[in-house]
Amino acid sequence: MTQNIKKQYVQWQEVEALCALVHKKIVNDRYQPDLLIGLSRGGLIPLGYLSGEKMFDIRDTYAIALRSYDHTKQGALSVRVPVHAQDFQRYKSILVIDDLIDSGKTMSFVLSLLQQHAGNAKVRTVVLFYKSAKASITPDYYAQETENWIVFPWEKE
Repeated sequence: MTQNIKKQYVQWQEVEALCALVHKKIVNDRYQPDLLIGLSRGGLIPLGYLSGEKMFDIRDTYAIALRSYDHTKQGALSVRVPVHAQDFQRYKSILVIDDLIDSGKTMSFVLSLLQQHAGNAKVRTVVLFYKSAKASITPDYYAQETENWIVFPWEKE
């Protein structure tokens, strides 16, 4: 990480507020997911908030375990736990959740996976932070645009 990059520390209360913000955007857009997919690890906490009774109140959740970072260095993307594609075929509206989109590589990978295996489901994406200057894809919903290095409360710093 270079010295020019500003770190932005996010607290637990902010995570909950950002989840409420994107939830409101999704509801206002009249999108109603019937499956929520969290990308491990960063998307699991937002998945918990968004699936909860105060937000979507959905019990149909799924986690896809991926890895593209080794500490602070982004490398090759790998699937950590087998994905069973047939699990997605019965859903009509799938919301893919992550903490942020940096390069967009991870989200693009998941979208192509779902395109192959989720039938005709309407798939949308949501993140808390979106790095528009670097990202190869734009999420359907996001809470904040940033170029800062985001440090979440669940990360060791």
